[in-house]
Amino acid sequence: MLGIEEMYEDYKMNNFLAKSLLALMLATASDITLSEDIDLYISDVVRQAGKSTKVLIIFDTSGSMGDVHTVSAKFDPELTYPATDSAHAYLDRALYFNKGGIDNNTTIPSHHNDARRFDAVINSCKKSIDILAVEGYYTGHIREYTYKGHKGTWGEIRDNNSLSGIEIIDCEDDAYIIDSEGVVDLGSTYNAEGLLPGYPVNDLGTKKSPISHNPLKTTTNVDWASASYVTLYTAKYLRWYHGQTVGNLTETLMDTAITSISGVIKTTPSVDFGLELFNFNAGDGSASGNGGRIVLGIQKMTTSNKADLLNIINNQITPNGATPLCESVYEASQYFAGAGVEFGDDDINYPSYNYHKNIPPPDTDIVKSNGDYLSPFNNCASSIAHIILITDGVPTNDHRADSKITALKTKVLRVDSNGTPVYDANGQPIYDDKNFIGSSYHWNNYSKDDSYLPALAGWMSEYDINTNLDGKQTVVTHTIGFSGGADAARSLLVETARQGKGEYFHADSGLQLTQALISILNRLPQSNDRLASASVAANSFDRTQTLDSVYYAMFEPQTGARWQGNLKKYKVKDGKITGVGGTEAICEVNDRNTFCQNAQSFWSPQVDGDIVGKGGVVAWFNSQKPSDRTLYMDGGVGSLITFDRTNLEAAFTDADTGVVSLAAMLGVADLVDSNGDSIESAAVDEMLAWATGADVDDENNDNEFDDMRADVFGDPLHSKPLVVNYGTSIRIVIGTNSGALHMFKDSGATVEESWAFMPKEFIHNIKPLRDNYASSNKVYGIDGEITLHLYDKNGNGKIDSGTDKAWIFFGLRRGGSSYYALDITTPDAPKLMWHIDSGTDGFEELGQSWSQPKVGYSALNTSGDTASPVLFIGGGYDVNKDSDGLATSDTKGRAIYMLDAETGNILWSALPQNGTTVFPGSHSIASAIGLLDSTGNGLVDRLYIGDTGGSIWRVDMPDDETKHISVFELATFGGGDDDQRFFYEPTIVRALISEIIETEVSDGQGGKKTITVHQEIPYDAVLIGSGDRSDPLGTDTSDTLYMIKDSNIITQTFSDSSTPPVPTAGFTKDDLYPYTYDPFGNASTPQAKADLQLLVSKKSGWYIDLLQSGEKATAAGLVINGIAYFTTYTPAPDGTIIDCKPPEGSGWLYAVDLALGIRKNLYLQDVRDDDNRVYKINNDWLGAPTLIVIPESDGDPTTVDKAKGDIIVGDEVINVGFSLGTTRTYLYSTENQ
Repeated sequence: MLGIEEMYEDYKMNNFLAKSLLALMLATASDITLSEDIDLYISDVVRQAGKSTKVLIIFDTSGSMGDVHTVSAKFDPELTYPATDSAHAYLDRALYFNKGGIDNNTTIPSHHNDARRFDAVINSCKKSIDILAVEGYYTGHIREYTYKGHKGTWGEIRDNNSLSGIEIIDCEDDAYIIDSEGVVDLGSTYNAEGLLPGYPVNDLGTKKSPISHNPLKTTTNVDWASASYVTLYTAKYLRWYHGQTVGNLTETLMDTAITSISGVIKTTPSVDFGLELFNFNAGDGSASGNGGRIVLGIQKMTTSNKADLLNIINNQITPNGATPLCESVYEASQYFAGAGVEFGDDDINYPSYNYHKNIPPPDTDIVKSNGDYLSPFNNCASSIAHIILITDGVPTNDHRADSKITALKTKVLRVDSNGTPVYDANGQPIYDDKNFIGSSYHWNNYSKDDSYLPALAGWMSEYDINTNLDGKQTVVTHTIGFSGGADAARSLLVETARQGKGEYFHADSGLQLTQALISILNRLPQSNDRLASASVAANSFDRTQTLDSVYYAMFEPQTGARWQGNLKKYKVKDGKITGVGGTEAICEVNDRNTFCQNAQSFWSPQVDGDIVGKGGVVAWFNSQKPSDRTLYMDGGVGSLITFDRTNLEAAFTDADTGVVSLAAMLGVADLVDSNGDSIESAAVDEMLAWATGADVDDENNDNEFDDMRADVFGDPLHSKPLVVNYGTSIRIVIGTNSGALHMFKDSGATVEESWAFMPKEFIHNIKPLRDNYASSNKVYGIDGEITLHLYDKNGNGKIDSGTDKAWIFFGLRRGGSSYYALDITTPDAPKLMWHIDSGTDGFEELGQSWSQPKVGYSALNTSGDTASPVLFIGGGYDVNKDSDGLATSDTKGRAIYMLDAETGNILWSALPQNGTTVFPGSHSIASAIGLLDSTGNGLVDRLYIGDTGGSIWRVDMPDDETKHISVFELATFGGGDDDQRFFYEPTIVRALISEIIETEVSDGQGGKKTITVHQEIPYDAVLIGSGDRSDPLGTDTSDTLYMIKDSNIITQTFSDSSTPPVPTAGFTKDDLYPYTYDPFGNASTPQAKADLQLLVSKKSGWYIDLLQSGEKATAAGLVINGIAYFTTYTPAPDGTIIDCKPPEGSGWLYAVDLALGIRKNLYLQDVRDDDNRVYKINNDWLGAPTLIVIPESDGDPTTVDKAKGDIIVGDEVINVGFSLGTTRTYLYSTENQ
C-alpha cells in the first residue's frame, strides 16, 4: 500500500493516477422486476436483497480539521478553462470516459485525442447530462448498445473507440426500477436525437433492425452490474483537472473534505452511503463522550436521502474534539452487527471548547426500541459492506473500546478436511463458536498508543459480523490519511487497510482526496453478495428414465450469474426411486419431498443425500484435471474442433481487417499492469483456462490454480438429460448454463465425461460467469431441451457406424436464438451438421429458441419412396412477453418452420411476411409443435400449435405441394382480461368417443320425432393447458385445461371455397363444456348422466378452469388408455420469504377420463379437498409425466415377460395400470422424439 501513497507524493498533478469510480457500484444492480421462471427458486425479493453496495464514511471532525491550507480553486461550470498546451485541448463536443479493468489500473484521460471518448450528442443518459452540467463528471453504469452475434444487447462500453466509434449510450440511472421494497424509480425515457423515447432493452433488435429502447415500463432487461462502472468527464472539467489557469484559495481542511465528499456523493447516484462522525471524546472515561455516532444510516441515495446527507455534510459539521479512530470503527461494527448502541449516544457538551453535543444528532431511525441497531445488511444474502475512514491525524483518547473488542465472538461453519460443510442429522449445517483473535498494533514509540484498530478491521473482514442473519456478513475497511497531519499515523492506517482487506491512500489536497475516494470505490469487489440458503430448492426433479435407471438434473440456486449443478443417477425398484443398495432415495421432510439424507446416488463414492455439489457427475469432475477433458467448439459444418486459443482467435478474426477480437469478447482487451505494460495476452489465457474448468481464482483456497473448479458443470435449469442407448454403451447428453453441451458415459457404477461442446457464441459469457457478481443477472447458455433422432437400419438395437444415425437438435431457450444440430452417431467423434439463428437468412423472425425441435417425416422431403427426416420448430419466445400486464402483440417468434433435419435448410415456413405461407398470428410461439400423421403412412400431415397469446393453430399439409398447405386459427382463448398463454406442446389423440346425439326419425304416423341415440364419433382430441411459464408465481391470470374435439379429421387444404370451408372464427370457451366442477362425477342418476351427455355432445370439447390462485399448467399432457394426465403448479398463497427460502407452492397431477372428465386416479390418496381428480405430487414445478415400461419377470426364462407401465411425475412413480399387449384401442398419441 505504501507504493500507492508514494504515487501521490511523487507524481505531479497533471500525471496524478486517478481511478474511475466504478466497481463500488458494480455491486449495485438494477432492481427491475421482470417475469422470469427462476422466481421459483429464488424469489425476486431474495434476488434483490443485498444488491446495493453499502458504504459508511467515518469522517474526522476533530479540532485539527479546522486548520487552514491553500487549495486550487473549485471547479465552476460557468467559467471557461482554456487549454494552455495542445495535449490538453479537450474537445467540447466530446465526452471522455474512464472505466476500470481487472487490474483496476486505468487513468483519467490525459490527452485530448485519448481514444476513450465519444460524441456528446449521442449520450442518452439523462441523469449524467444533468450532473455533468454542474459537476463536470459523473459515474454510473454506462452501457453501449452493440451486437453479440446478431443479437442487439447492452454491454460494457468498449475501450479505444474513436470519437465516432460508439453510437448508442445509456445508463442504469435512467432505467425504470422497482426495488425489493416495491419503491418505483421512473427513470427517464429521454434519448439522444434519432432514437425513440424509451428504456434500454436487450434482445429486441438485430443488426438488420436495431431496437435499443422500449417505451414500456419494466421491460428493461439489461444486466447493469456485471461490468465496470464508467466515469464520464466533460472537456471543461478535464482542462480544469489538469491544472490549466486555475487560481488558489484558502480554506479549512474541513471545508476541503466537505467539498470532496459532497462531490463524490452527488456524482455517484447508485451507491448507498451512510455517515458517522466523531463525538467530542474528552478522554477514556465512561463519561468522556467516547467514539462516534452514526448521523445517517446507510441509505439508498434517493433524492430525499441524498439531500438529507448533503445537508448534514455541508451545513451541520464543525471541527472540534479528539480523534477516536478505533472507538468509532467499533461503533460501526456494532451497527453492522445489529448489536446494541455503545458510543452512539455518548456525546457530551464541552463548554470550554464551545462544543454542543449531538450536532448533528445521531440517526434514531436506525435504532430499535430495545436499543439495538437496525443492521444495514439484508437477510438472505452473504454481504460485504465497506467503511471509508478519513482522518487528518493520529488517534487520541482511543482505548475505551479495547476490552469490548477482545470480547467479540462469532460463529464459523464446520467443514471437513476437504472443505465440505458438515451437517447434523437434520441436514442443517453445524457452526462452531469463534472468539476474537488479534492483538494491539504497535505503531509508534509509545506502547500506550498501541491500537486494536487493525485487528478489529481484520476481524470484521474475515469473520461473520452479524450471526443473526443468514449467510456471512463482513466489512472491509479502507483508510485515507488527509493532509500532512496524518503522516504520523501512516503506518497505523496502512496496517488497518491491510488487515481490513481494503486500501490506503494519502491525500494532501481536495483534488487528491476526491480521487482517493474514487480510487477506493473503484477497487471494491463487484461480487459483494450471494444467496445464503444453499440448499433451498436444490433440485427441479427434471429427469430422464431408461430401462430401470432414472437420471435427475439438479441445481443449487444462487444470486448472480452461475449456479452449481449436478446430474445424478438412481434406479426404479418396486415402484420406488432408490439409490445404492436399494435404499429409498426420496423422503418427505417438513411436508416436502427431497432426496433422503442417507441416500447414495449411483456414480457417487459416498452418501450424497440432498447436497447438490456432492456425488453425481460433480464427483467425477472433482477427480479430474481440466487438461483431462475433451473440449470442442464449432468451426463450421463437419467435425467439431478443439476449444483452444488458436481456434478461438481464428474464429474471432475479422475477415476484412484482420483484427482479432477475442480479448474484447472476453472483456480483457487493452489491460495493463501498474507499470503500464500489457497483460492482455495473459488475461486471455487465464479466462480460457477458467472456461475449461481450471480454478484460476483458487476459489477452494487450496493454493492450487490448475485443479478443477467445483461448479464447472454449471446448472441444467431447463435442459433435461437425454439418454442415448447405443446398444454397447449408455450415453447421457445434457446442456447447462455454463454454455456447454456435455456427453457422459454411464458405465453402471461409474460415469465419465466423453466430451463437452462449447459453442463460440458464448465466449462473451465467460467473464460474467467467472466474475459471478451477485448483483448481475442470471447468465444463460444451452438451456433448451434436446431432441434425439435415431435411425437403426437393421433393427439390431445398436447404432452401427456407416448405416445407422444418431442426431441431436437443441435450442438455447433464454440463452439466445440459435438452434444446433449435431451428429453423434459415433459418440466420441461429434460433428456439427448445421447451426441457425436470427441472423441466418430466412430466420429473422426467430426469438429466443424455446421451442423444442420435433422430428418427423414429410411428403415435402421425399425422394422416390424414401422419406428423409424433417424438423419442426416454432418461432420462439419474444421477451416482450416478460413485461407485466396483459399480453401485447410480439415482433419476434411469430413463425412455424419445417427444416431438412440433415441440412437445416427451410423446406416450408409460415411467417408474417416472406414465408412460404402467411402466418396470421401476432404472438410468439414458444412451445413445441404437435405433430399428427392422420393417414398412418408415416408422414406428418398436420400440425397443432399453441402461441403465447392464447390461440391454437392448425396447419394442414395434404401432399407434397407447399401451395396446398393451409394455416388457420382452431381456437382462441386469449385476448382482453383472459390473458392465457400456451408454452407447451398440444397433445393429440385420435379418439372414437361414444356420444348421445339427437336425431329425427319417423313416428310411424307420417310425422317425425326426436330421439337420442348412442353413436361413436371420431375426433382428433387436442389437449393443452395454459399458464405463463415465464411468470410462475404470477396470480394475475386465470388458467385452464382444454380438450378440443377437432371434427375435421381429414387433412386437406382449407380455404373459403373448400368443403368444409376454413372456419371463420376459432373455437372459444363458450364452444366447450365446463368440466371444472366434475359434472359427470356429481351426476346422481342415470337420467342426469344421459341429459348431461346430450349437452356435452353439442359442444366441441371441454375445459377445466384451474381455480386456485395463480394455478397454471406446467407441461404437455399425456393420454394413456383413455385417461388424460395434466400437471399444474399453484404458487404459495403467501409470498412471504421464510428463512430465506422462496415460498413453496404445490405441484398437482390431474387424471381425468378423456371423454367424461371424471376421476381416474384410483391408485392415489392425497387428493385435493374440493376435487378428487387432483392429486398432490410435491411442492415443485412439475415436468411432463413420463411413461416407463419395465419387464416383470415371471420366473420362466422360456417365456416373454409381460411389460408393465407406470408414469413418473416429479419424484413419484404412479401406477397407471398400463401393460403392453395386443388390444383394440381408439386412442393414438404422438411419441416423444
